[in-house]
Amino acid sequence: MRGDEGTSSPLSPLIGRHAPPSPDGEKRTANIAILSMGVRILPRLHAPSPSTIRDSERDSLETEPMNAAAFPDRDTIAEKLSALGEADQSFLRLLMENPPQDENLLAGLDLHLARASEGRFLNSLKLEKLGEWLGNAAPARLQMRLMEAARSSQHAAHQAFRTGLTRSGGLDRAYPKV
Repeated sequence: MRGDEGTSSPLSPLIGRHAPPSPDGEKRTANIAILSMGVRILPRLHAPSPSTIRDSERDSLETEPMNAAAFPDRDTIAEKLSALGEADQSFLRLLMENPPQDENLLAGLDLHLARASEGRFLNSLKLEKLGEWLGNAAPARLQMRLMEAARSSQHAAHQAFRTGLTRSGGLDRAYPKV
């Protein structure tokens, strides 16, 4: 028994009502969304209970691998690279420890460099510091790809990033000259 049954409101006749079954036979419940224009009833499908899931469906749900490589998208990484605060640096360090995330990291770096090259104002000192930080923080497997990204354009943004990356000496540490 609910505690609000004694009070009456204009919405009380709608609360708890069920909508007619859908054409595919699923039970729908009416949700009430109060909008600035008035009251609107929105249908919501009930999640199937575990007892109604067939064994073959349950097996496919349990065995499907999750795609962890797509979690941080390139926009998120580009924002982290542009801010490069203390929390952003630890996020990026954690991202660089995971080899399947390399593609997302480089896509985010490319997006960040593209945004910097399209901007009205070029903060070359910030891009140099980013290159130097990435050169020092990135593992050896990423050093060559970072240098390729820095050399992918002759725009001043890429040149500033390349200057910082070269200053860090990360490529020389990853591939020492013999």
